[in-house]
Amino acid sequence: MLALFIDCFTKKYAQFDGRACRKEFWPFMLFNFILLATPCILIILHAKLRDSEHIKQYFIVYLFFYFVLLIPRLAVTVRRLHDRDISGWWLLLYQIPAINYVAELAIVTLPLKLISPAVGHVAELATVILPLKLISPAVGHVAELATVISLAVGCVAELFILVICCYLGTEGPNRFGDDPLDIRD
Repeated sequence: MLALFIDCFTKKYAQFDGRACRKEFWPFMLFNFILLATPCILIILHAKLRDSEHIKQYFIVYLFFYFVLLIPRLAVTVRRLHDRDISGWWLLLYQIPAINYVAELAIVTLPLKLISPAVGHVAELATVILPLKLISPAVGHVAELATVISLAVGCVAELFILVICCYLGTEGPNRFGDDPLDIRD
């Protein structure tokens, strides 16, 4: 299993074309989960101890693993979707919460940067909904609703992709390549 993870991480690091069978996808996702969950668990444990120095270190480790594994995680998921004869562009669905957050952040910080660059930088560090509520309660409620809806859509999309990846791939060649399970020569 570790060999499949290493293969996805080295030989197929950014290979978005072709197909990936379940045997290639799930071991990679298992090690990906372990590498990302371990620092999170350590962060939670140290948060209970109020040990902020270790929390920062584990958060840096988490970010390191997250960004190192991002491209191969996306690539193997796209190849897995290809095995089901589904376009990899469906992965954009669960990016909706991130896109919504960036859009809300831009809506809040751009006008504030025009007023004062210092205030704009402070707003970038703050949350999005609180400044909107200070400007107008109605706008704040709309931003909360948009955030909840985008998170719900992202969760449903993630669940959809997960379920699709559980199914056996299409038999024989499809528009994305040959069947990875086809052992006939």
